[in-house]
Amino acid sequence: MRAFIETTILVDLLLKRKSRRSAVKVALSKFSETLLPQYAIKEMKAGALFACVWLHNKLVTTDSIPDAIQAVHAMSRTPRRYLVSTALEAWAVAEESIASKSYLPNQVVTPAAREKLRRQEMINLIRSQIMLGWRRRRKSFTKVVSPLTCYVEDELILVGERIETGKIKCAHEPCCLKEQFFDKIEDTKTLMAECAKGDRAEDKKRYSALRHIARTPKREIDSDMCRSLGDAVFALQSPADATIVTTNMKDIAPLAGALGKDATRI
Repeated sequence: MRAFIETTILVDLLLKRKSRRSAVKVALSKFSETLLPQYAIKEMKAGALFACVWLHNKLVTTDSIPDAIQAVHAMSRTPRRYLVSTALEAWAVAEESIASKSYLPNQVVTPAAREKLRRQEMINLIRSQIMLGWRRRRKSFTKVVSPLTCYVEDELILVGERIETGKIKCAHEPCCLKEQFFDKIEDTKTLMAECAKGDRAEDKKRYSALRHIARTPKREIDSDMCRSLGDAVFALQSPADATIVTTNMKDIAPLAGALGKDATRI
């Protein structure tokens, strides 16, 4: 049995706590093959990895941990509040490492000096988590499949103490996903019908992107539409003999089921 890896599993395996990473590895070991679509890498970089980088850079550019916490709190009140939960998870992973490995000196130090040391350890640990996770993105699976010819995986680089992600959006046109969906137009229409049942904003955006492809195939789709396709990409690209592996059954299962494909949560 083969596994088709959805973004949430990639994130769990590379960026979450050790206990969760271990559980995912055990679950994936039960499959004969693990197939990672490049779209999962693209989604991770634009989503969870970007949130971790944002937190890291905020710790670098603020003067103290309380200032960084305040920045996270402020972000929770903006349209980019989706960054907050992932950023806090990265923070928790770093805190777990500090607690278990006793990075901070035991000798008595002033509160200001101790906070400075703790902030630097947080920066170092989150940076290591980000860089190591990104380097391992293609190494934890049998193979990477469904390449995106319009997307370039720019490497992460350090500029001073800040991490720069490079390009997150697609670098080239035309959109290769548009062609994939149009080549399987009946599947695309089936996915449209499934999305039409939902009343959430993401359902409507996904429906709109699919409708754009089905109704106006000669018009390109932009990066926002590409991102809106989201879970429909995994449903479309997954081989018929593979199971989509995810933590997001609420969104994935109905789309996969509409095309007669399987999905499972680990």
